[in-house]
Amino acid sequence: MLFLVSTVLTFLALILIPCLVISRRLSVPLSFPNIRRFIKTATSQHDEEERNEKRGTIGEKEKRERMPNHVAIILDGNRRWAKKRGLETAQGHEAGARRVVDLAKDFFTMGTKTVSLFAFSTENWARPEDEVNYLMAMFEKFLKSELPCFQRYLI
Repeated sequence: MLFLVSTVLTFLALILIPCLVISRRLSVPLSFPNIRRFIKTATSQHDEEERNEKRGTIGEKEKRERMPNHVAIILDGNRRWAKKRGLETAQGHEAGARRVVDLAKDFFTMGTKTVSLFAFSTENWARPEDEVNYLMAMFEKFLKSELPCFQRYLI
């Protein structure tokens, strides 16, 4: 009987409580498939750490081999981000553009070959004309100013 109680308490302490905390933080519903996914992820990271300890730390070449060849970024929420912070819409768009440029540079530096950016959907044409014109001018400005930097990453 004591063995059964200790097993249940161990399960709660090691699995269920962390799953509850993570599910609340990530707003993911607590379900058996999600718990199974959490356990699988946690154990695979632990196994990877053990393998790295046995053979030494991951080298720069191995890190580059693990990077994806292609990363796609979908811009969304710049207006909501600005509004939440009491900023103008244009400031949100510019902050998003600066962030995506920084991310792209980071990806290229780490060995990713292609970064695709989805920045303007067909629904965006329904926005006010001055906002659409501003976005197009901003895309052009950032592309022209950052093009020399991105050309360094061409192989």
